[in-house]
Amino acid sequence: MFSTCGEKVKLILLVYKIKMGYLLELFKKFIYMVWGYLHGLFMSRSSSTMEQYEKMSNIQGICGDTWEGSKVYIGAFKVLLKKKNMLNRNQCTNLCKKIENVTKVFDHLMTCTNDKLEFGLLLSELFFIMNKSYFLVKKCGKPNWCEEAIFQFNNKETFRELILDLKCCSDIASNFLLKHYPNKFEDIIFATFNVATCQEVEVDVIFLHELLIHASKEEDFEHHASVKHLLQRYKDLYYIEIGELDALNFTIDMTSLEIIEYVKGKPGTFGEVYKSKWLGLLCATKKIDVAYDKLFIKEVNILASISHPNLITYYFAMKDSVNGSVESFETKDKKEYLYIGMELMENNLSNMLKEEKEVSYIFLIDIMHQIAKGMCYLHDMHIAHRDLKPENILVNIVESKIKNKIVRHAIVKVIDFGMSKIEVGRNSIATENNYIYGTPKYMAPEALKNRFQTMAMCPFEADVYSFAMICSKILSKKDPFYDALGMKDILERIEKGERLKLPSNCDDLIELIRECWRLNPLHRPKFATICERLNLLKCKFLVGMNVPNAPYFGVSKNNYHQNEELQQILYQLPKVDLLDEDTFGREQYLSRIKKECVNKMKVLCLIGMGGIGKTTIAKAMLADVKDIYDASCFVECIENGVDCFTTSCNILEQFKVKSKPRNVEEAQKMLKSFLMKNKTIFVFDNVKNQSQIEDVVPMDDIYASNGSTLVTTTRDSKTIEHYGKEVCIINIEELNEETSMKLFNTHSCGQENLPNELVEVGEKIVKACHGLPLSLKVMGAFLRENKRLRCWERALQKLKRGRELDGDENNSNYKIWKILRVSFDNLKDEEKKMFMDICCFFSSDVYPQGMSKGRALRMWANSQKNIFEQDMEVILNTLIYQSLVKIDKDKIIRIHDQLQDMGRNIVEKEMEYKYTRMWNLNVDLFYGFSNKVILCNYYPNCMLKTNNSIRKE
Repeated sequence: MFSTCGEKVKLILLVYKIKMGYLLELFKKFIYMVWGYLHGLFMSRSSSTMEQYEKMSNIQGICGDTWEGSKVYIGAFKVLLKKKNMLNRNQCTNLCKKIENVTKVFDHLMTCTNDKLEFGLLLSELFFIMNKSYFLVKKCGKPNWCEEAIFQFNNKETFRELILDLKCCSDIASNFLLKHYPNKFEDIIFATFNVATCQEVEVDVIFLHELLIHASKEEDFEHHASVKHLLQRYKDLYYIEIGELDALNFTIDMTSLEIIEYVKGKPGTFGEVYKSKWLGLLCATKKIDVAYDKLFIKEVNILASISHPNLITYYFAMKDSVNGSVESFETKDKKEYLYIGMELMENNLSNMLKEEKEVSYIFLIDIMHQIAKGMCYLHDMHIAHRDLKPENILVNIVESKIKNKIVRHAIVKVIDFGMSKIEVGRNSIATENNYIYGTPKYMAPEALKNRFQTMAMCPFEADVYSFAMICSKILSKKDPFYDALGMKDILERIEKGERLKLPSNCDDLIELIRECWRLNPLHRPKFATICERLNLLKCKFLVGMNVPNAPYFGVSKNNYHQNEELQQILYQLPKVDLLDEDTFGREQYLSRIKKECVNKMKVLCLIGMGGIGKTTIAKAMLADVKDIYDASCFVECIENGVDCFTTSCNILEQFKVKSKPRNVEEAQKMLKSFLMKNKTIFVFDNVKNQSQIEDVVPMDDIYASNGSTLVTTTRDSKTIEHYGKEVCIINIEELNEETSMKLFNTHSCGQENLPNELVEVGEKIVKACHGLPLSLKVMGAFLRENKRLRCWERALQKLKRGRELDGDENNSNYKIWKILRVSFDNLKDEEKKMFMDICCFFSSDVYPQGMSKGRALRMWANSQKNIFEQDMEVILNTLIYQSLVKIDKDKIIRIHDQLQDMGRNIVEKEMEYKYTRMWNLNVDLFYGFSNKVILCNYYPNCMLKTNNSIRKE
């Protein structure tokens, strides 16, 4: 009975379970059905929500791991620095110190915040920088130092860029801490990020050179070929710096080169590219027909002289012959070839964009930023690329694994300099060729217009336009004007304003690209500005500016707000009033002159070399003492320029004498009469000979007057030999070091102190200027817009080497011209032409009353096709900004006599400018012209081009 009851119970329980299971199954189906309905109703509006949540969770998970991985490098760096014979030891040590400093900042950041997700991208960026730094330092300490020396040769820019990247990450972290935890961190002084000093870099260079020399003396040294090659690189670099390209050495020992295979999809402009092995290194070898030997030498010259992490690394250059022996897979080929060995990269930008289906905005911005940094370096070295396009940009995708998660970054290199222009602005004649350089779809409109001519104008701005076209392809994945019928069609469409359509969800980036592709090249930004703006934009993305619903298309227009404060800082330039003369360090002269005037000294003579500040002191003195006189005047002496009658009339006008003299005799009588009745001070500036004074105001009249004073400035003490006994001679000396530094800092940075990284090289530049105020002002103004260390180093290098000018080394003029020439050489071609025009035509000896700014602009604009006065004013403002010319209160163009003399000396002596301008011509040459004329003709290096002679007014 019991067994029967038990069976019944089991049966009942079994039926119950079945029913409950059925009910549960029905309930589950109901729940799923409700969930599906709700999902369809609500979640369809944001289909990517779950996907984004998963991505956010993954980032949250690896943030801590990324930080822990970054900290591991600190200990590794300390171990690496202990190695012997380490290349670039000073730069490696400096880099490691900076990494240690940034780690401390991030330790504070990670301790203070619990939301690691907010800094996921920033930590990823920091990890990648540390990873690159680690491998750089590790390679510098390799036992096989000779092989690594090929990469580390002249590699200072790589270290500098890494430190700047570290600084960017540190600034973001420290600004966050100061903003959100001010009480805790306001007293903490975060470490500065100075790059290695010039002396430290120089010690590294000397160490490598000595190491190579020592190894070259060891006959059994394993890498003797590499040592020989690197020692030759030192010599080649010297020849490039002094411009002796014919002295470059190209090896004919082809046994060291082994060609492995042809690289498909990587054809060069005038050759083929092969994967090769050279001295045990894998490399890309460009094979060029010997017919293009001029382009070959130029490309080698550029590659051998540049070194930047975003430009392709140069290895070697070789010349082959029919008897040469290159180990190759190819069949018989008896032609002569030239070979350039470079760094081997994986892909070009064009192919990468095709292969990568989905990339983040920050990834693309980083690629643009790296291209811009490479181009900024090129332009700083005065090299214009002139064929910038996606195929000439190589990209390696680097993947780092963190806890089974992949972090991806790009390494970008600009290549192919066969069409580049060296020393832009120095020589107005571009490369001699009969072919069209550049790729039409990426060429600037001004280049397309001059496609059958050599383009000397705006080569830098043309690169900026090409960069904008590349950026548009990066964003749209389409070639610009892909459906164009030809070059003429492209040009017409550009002039109509047609461009690729860009996404509208990142306002700052789109605005920057639009500025870069402007039709007028003078209105495009420079690459230095582009780099700054892209860096600001990248920083915004690194701190989480991406909105969840647009992870791959940037910041939405509705959720993005421009940082006005950052934009103001970006565009703000140091404002220095270049029209106000200053008297830094000249107080002792002013006080002495005033004392002599009070003591009724008859004649004061300021003597000093040109550019030392005599005119500045004289003008400041006149403003200071004129109140103790009844009348005052300032006379600018012009040798063979103005007759004494005109000068006398000018003085009477300054004395406010209403009567007008009819001739010289009457003018002198009026002046003598005025002197007898009034206590007067005369200032004659830049006196070349005593007759310039005696013919206007005889010395006897000065001595006979009642308390009047004559002040003269001159370069030659011989001009005062016949002045008489009552003469006070004041020798104007160079500025001392402290005052020189203050004057230079004011004009270069608009502040008393230089940025830390520029202090060392700035002091050397000041020393090279020899305490001459004019040199300090011009050099400071020239470097004002180039606050990158390499620009200052290049200027210092030019000052040390000195541009060869015809003249006597012991001549004081030669001494200052050599300094001023550095600023002139860095002008663009159109700026040089305008400067020369002002030196030769618009100076006071041709136009005594001065050439007005408005009239000069009209003349320049009328002499050029499709050029407006506004364009000419942009060029003139550049000369003003660089302290080469001035506009006085009456809107008259003025130029310092030393700058004028230098410009005329260049025109008279140098073949590039010889016979392009004539001034102060003999009147007999011009049959019937009673006044001197300016003769302007169709000379290539003269901006004024007209068949009509212009009378002097």
